[in-house]
Amino acid sequence: MPKNRKTKIRKIKEGNLIKVEACSDIRIRMQDPDLGHLDDVCLDGEPLVGVVTKLWPAGYGIREIEIMSSGNFILLTTNNGVNDSIEVLS
Repeated sequence: MPKNRKTKIRKIKEGNLIKVEACSDIRIRMQDPDLGHLDDVCLDGEPLVGVVTKLWPAGYGIREIEIMSSGNFILLTTNNGVNDSIEVLS
């Protein structure tokens, strides 16, 4: 197995630094400071890098991941569990 593939499938845990690429299987949302509800975030082709602060597992893997990125808490919701669009950096 190539080295970078091994890095991508490493188990995600709280405290990991991760990189998220835009894909249709991952919904990215951030809380609106004025209204309090979650707004969708568009990555515009740029990856999102942040530290995992909370995980919500489901029967088949991880369903939601909260990360801290650029001073904001961001919620990642997956349709079918973690895939190659999320890479563990450390």
